[in-house]
Amino acid sequence: MIRIEARGFAEAQRAFRQLSKDAPDALVKALNYTGDFDVKPALVNGMRAAFDRPTRWTLNSVFLDRATVERPVATVHFKDRLGAGVVGTTKGVPSKGVPAGRFLRPQILGGPRAMKSHERALAKMGLLPGDVRLVPAAGADVDADGNVAPHQLKAIVKALRPASAGRKRRTKRGAVVAAPRYFVIPPGQKVGGLGPGIYLRMTGPSGGFVVPVLAYARGVTYQPRFDFAGIGARAVAEGLPPRLRRALDRLLRAPGAAP
Repeated sequence: MIRIEARGFAEAQRAFRQLSKDAPDALVKALNYTGDFDVKPALVNGMRAAFDRPTRWTLNSVFLDRATVERPVATVHFKDRLGAGVVGTTKGVPSKGVPAGRFLRPQILGGPRAMKSHERALAKMGLLPGDVRLVPAAGADVDADGNVAPHQLKAIVKALRPASAGRKRRTKRGAVVAAPRYFVIPPGQKVGGLGPGIYLRMTGPSGGFVVPVLAYARGVTYQPRFDFAGIGARAVAEGLPPRLRRALDRLLRAPGAAP
């Protein structure tokens, strides 16, 4: 979380009130403008430089908690309703998918990648050890950013649940078809020449075959790549002082300002 505040703000408010009753609002506006037009753009540009093709969801994840006269501190962090430790939290901000603060934390602090929702589901089934993560394989349905399509991940989790074994589904026209036939070979095992991973049984003109969808990978660890705190602090140091000076200049030029 990046704090934007004017040191000695209370003292400045008392002094500025002698110039204009609008002084507190002017100072708060300078704090919020610094967050909106200095810190947030600097962080977005930093993500573009640090990451390979960051998604729009990632770039739009920077959030400004605005300053008020009653609370003269603006903070910039990631949209994260679930909490993200030192990265920051925002109460009441809805989020879909994995909160940005969670998946960006290893990129900022370094360390192992947190489990994604489908990995946590498989871990609860005993199909994914704690130090192992899943990465796309040749048969994965990936988007332009290289992420596995959510519908496929949901189908995998559903198919691998014990209650789904042998389950069939009925189409709108009443035809009964087999559920997607995903199966898993756990780490450390090998079946019929196939190594560990999650596979899909398919049928073609020449008969049945299997394609790998997800592979197991150990030691998915990140080195710090995104200097969130440093970029934010520099943006505050460069942006806030001139905005405060301009706010003071406007107050001094305003009609009715004290001589």
